[in-house]
Amino acid sequence: MYNRLITFGCSFTYGECLPDNNTKEIPHLNNYPSIYAWPQILANKLGIECFNKGECAVSNKQIAYNILNFPFSNNDLVIVLWTFHTRHCVIYPNYILRIGPWNYKTPIKKDTAVAYYKYFNQEKDVIFTNYLYYNTCFNFLKNKNIKTLYLTVSDNTLHNLSWNEVCFVPLFFDTLKNDYHPALDDIHPGVEAHNFFANEIYNKYINI
Repeated sequence: MYNRLITFGCSFTYGECLPDNNTKEIPHLNNYPSIYAWPQILANKLGIECFNKGECAVSNKQIAYNILNFPFSNNDLVIVLWTFHTRHCVIYPNYILRIGPWNYKTPIKKDTAVAYYKYFNQEKDVIFTNYLYYNTCFNFLKNKNIKTLYLTVSDNTLHNLSWNEVCFVPLFFDTLKNDYHPALDDIHPGVEAHNFFANEIYNKYINI
C-alpha cells in the first residue's frame, strides 16, 4: 500500500543519543538518524523504505519548511511529530539559524536568544504561529492526497482554536519517555520508548 515512510520532527524523531548516535560522548556525532529511532522501527514493521527527516534542535517553523520543500511521491506515508513551541528559527539564503533555550550556553548565539525571548516570544503569538504551520502543512499534504499522521511531542502544545483543522494522534513522547529508561544523555527517550512509540502507531493507527 505504501512505498516509503517519510517522517519529520526534532531529536525525538531523529533518535538523539540512542546507541548508534551517542552525542553525549562524541559531540556533533549527528551524521545520520538512528536505526533505533521509531521511524526505522515502524518502517521495518511495514516493510518499506524509511526517510527519517528528523533533525536535532529544530523548531516547528523549520519542520514546516522541510515538509513544504520535500519531494513527495504517490503512496508515501507521512508522519509528522511536531516539537515544542519554545523554539524558533530564522531562514537565511544559505543556512537556518535555530533559536532555543540552549542558545544561552553559546556566547555567539546568546544575544539572539535573549532578544527573541524578551521581545518576540509572546504566548498568544507563538500559539497562533505554530498552528499556522500545522494547518499549512495539513492542507499542503491533503491537496497531494498523501496519507499523513500528525503528532506532537507534548500535550502542552495542544490548544483549542476554532479554525484548526488538524487532528492529533493522542500519543505524547514527552510523557512516554518517563516510563522507560532514557537515552544515553539521560534526557531523550531511550530504545524501549522508541519501540513502544512505533508499536503504538503501527497497531492503533496504521495496521487497522
